[in-house]
Amino acid sequence: MSKHLLIALLVSWGGLLLLSFTASAQSQTTLSLAPAITEIALQPAQSAQATLRLTNQTDDQLVISTSSQSLIPDDMVIDSSKRTQYDAAEWISLVQGDYILDPFETREVKVDIVVPDNAGPGGHYATIRFKPVTPPAADQQIKVESEVAALLFINVAGDIQENIEFLDIDTPAYATRGLLPISFRLANIGNTHSLVKNTLTIKKGDSVVYEEDIKPQIVLPNTIRTFESGWEAAGFGSYSVQVVTQFGSDNSVVSSSGATVFIGPPLLPLAIGSVVVIVLVSIIVTKRTLSSKHRPKTTT
Repeated sequence: MSKHLLIALLVSWGGLLLLSFTASAQSQTTLSLAPAITEIALQPAQSAQATLRLTNQTDDQLVISTSSQSLIPDDMVIDSSKRTQYDAAEWISLVQGDYILDPFETREVKVDIVVPDNAGPGGHYATIRFKPVTPPAADQQIKVESEVAALLFINVAGDIQENIEFLDIDTPAYATRGLLPISFRLANIGNTHSLVKNTLTIKKGDSVVYEEDIKPQIVLPNTIRTFESGWEAAGFGSYSVQVVTQFGSDNSVVSSSGATVFIGPPLLPLAIGSVVVIVLVSIIVTKRTLSSKHRPKTTT
């Protein structure tokens, strides 16, 4: 799973993993960091050490500030009441704090991990960030500070639960020819991260007219993730939309309840609406006419 995990996370959080910061005067200041993700399995009360390699890819000397923080991805909805349950930021300490990187130097950074005695089973997560704090040279403007970051996934032994729940699928009930937007949401109700592989299938009757293997993504525990896709609708008619999701170490499968979309001409909803209005008006007028005919006449 580690290989797939690396690929998925590099895509999902590429902006977190490798960022560059730029100086003026036609030079670019950049840090590189490897590995982007470190995944390690530990027992409660066990300690370990991970190694990262940080490289100064410029001809400037850089002062580097380091820190460990909670992993809070931007593309997932997190249950804030349970966020601390999976937070490993306080388990992390850096053997060496702030330091200087010479031009083109690569430095091994040691990361100490200590799992608490009462740590719950499953996944726990942290981000390790490196930020340059180099002052500008005399002939340059102030350098824009940015950072690089590595993700740390710690799996604590115990009752590991891998469980993905399909929440809903969203697509228009009626659409015209063109790109049909399709989105769906998955919730991780287990206690560890899962790599999910989704297959979107669209059928007309019993015939498959479109099938897509959506890019695998990681869903962290106690989070909801939205996936988006689309289909270039061609012919008129009724179509069924379904997503099948595979996840976990045992390749468990969960599928959507399905959705139905009708592809038709642009003016069809307006025409149907007009007919409905005409029918309703006719019924109301008819009822009033019949009511007036049967109303008893009053005499004076």
